[in-house]
Amino acid sequence: MQRTIRFDRRNETLIFGDTVRRYRDGGFTLHASELPSIRSTDFKAAMASYLDDWDDGTTEVYVVDGDYDEFDDEYSTPGPVTFVQHQGSLLVRVALLTKAREDDDEGSPEPLYRSALAPYLARHRATLRNVEMVGNVAASPWIWDFDIGCSLRLRTMEDPCRR
Repeated sequence: MQRTIRFDRRNETLIFGDTVRRYRDGGFTLHASELPSIRSTDFKAAMASYLDDWDDGTTEVYVVDGDYDEFDDEYSTPGPVTFVQHQGSLLVRVALLTKAREDDDEGSPEPLYRSALAPYLARHRATLRNVEMVGNVAASPWIWDFDIGCSLRLRTMEDPCRR
């Protein structure tokens, strides 16, 4: 069976269908409309092949929601969803912005996030692997990254955490 996406080591590009995507300053990017045509297992293999060349163990692929032709690595912000290949696992990273930081005497909201998401994720054969506040912790908005491990079997990149 032909792969729906692959990494070409000679040109350091991702190839899927008639599309050739080069590594940009911020990393590889995919448009949300391209995700249904890419099988998750093929994507994981392509990223593993890319990592074999660089051997740092982690790479990120950003999902762009808006007009891809107007996306600029330096000035544009990708969507809140990123795919992360880390130490052999393909994770979905979702960024969540919050307006206010919880008081320090109440503790971190991480356990609350984990307990609220666990039943939903379990129903969809997924697990919350990591929750982390990123960026500037002294000023709002605060950004939380949620790394979700999903079953890839019989799924496209559009729905790694569904079913």
